[in-house]
Amino acid sequence: MRFLLIPLAVQALATGVATAQSADAQRYDAAYYAWDEGRYPEALRGFERLLTGPGGDDYLEQIALVTGERFRTVEIAPDGTNPTWSPDGRYATFQTASSNGVVTRIIAIDGERARHAGELRGSSPVFSPGGQAVAYVVLEESPARTRALAEIRRRIRVRSRADFARVRRETNRVNARFTRVMVRELDSGDEHRVPTPGLAVFEVAW
Repeated sequence: MRFLLIPLAVQALATGVATAQSADAQRYDAAYYAWDEGRYPEALRGFERLLTGPGGDDYLEQIALVTGERFRTVEIAPDGTNPTWSPDGRYATFQTASSNGVVTRIIAIDGERARHAGELRGSSPVFSPGGQAVAYVVLEESPARTRALAEIRRRIRVRSRADFARVRRETNRVNARFTRVMVRELDSGDEHRVPTPGLAVFEVAW
């Protein structure tokens, strides 16, 4: 009987470890799915409970990969949106608001350093396949556009969601007529306009 107790004790210990690991895996999965669905406070609380538990070290790298904390982070703007990367990884852009409207800022990436490399007085930047240039769109302010938008507001009285949707569609069409496509050469800074005679520009692509 004495010899039978040893394997039984080992089996009980192994079962306990497996149960603990299973519970940790379930906690990790729950926090992961919360993060994936945008419930970040809930996810962070779950990750914290897991990391401070007995088997937390086993999940440190996995959690750091999810939250991005495994990598060195450098803040380049407090309020940037819509980041894009050039295909070769040498440049990035982000958009920010200014008193004159939307501004797209260009960042040059040099190893672990990021430096300001220019501004685009427009939006929706798209890098060329080789990463040497970036195209973007500019909405031109003009008396003709102002008159066209005023005419839309005069013709359509917004009394319902359908009216609002119609105003938005017609406004987009007017804006497309006054949208210009520009290309900036990243190394030289040279810039030129792409001719679009008779076209309404909604977006740009290479």
